[in-house]
Amino acid sequence: MEESPKKVEWMNPAKDRLFEIFEFWEEVAGFEKADEVVDKLVKRTRILERSPEIGTIEPKASSRVVTVRYLIEGHYKISYTYERERNLVQVRDVFDTRQDPDRYYKL
Repeated sequence: MEESPKKVEWMNPAKDRLFEIFEFWEEVAGFEKADEVVDKLVKRTRILERSPEIGTIEPKASSRVVTVRYLIEGHYKISYTYERERNLVQVRDVFDTRQDPDRYYKL
């Protein structure tokens, strides 16, 4: 059985994006909806504590050195990497899939 990562770490760009998502939904639909959307995104990443390689590989964002994977939650793509040696998952970005995908790959 694969050992669980000690933690799922949110990188600053992903934290910033969560804040932007919260602000958007708070303005459009109120605090409760904003809190619900962000909470679902954070909860979705908890699966990575037990199964860090469950996400789909993102070929355009991966390289020989780094494999970027993603999970989907609603209209959002949650990008992350898993460092087996450090037993660490790093959430790198959260992207609204209703946006232009070229914008995502420029990030």
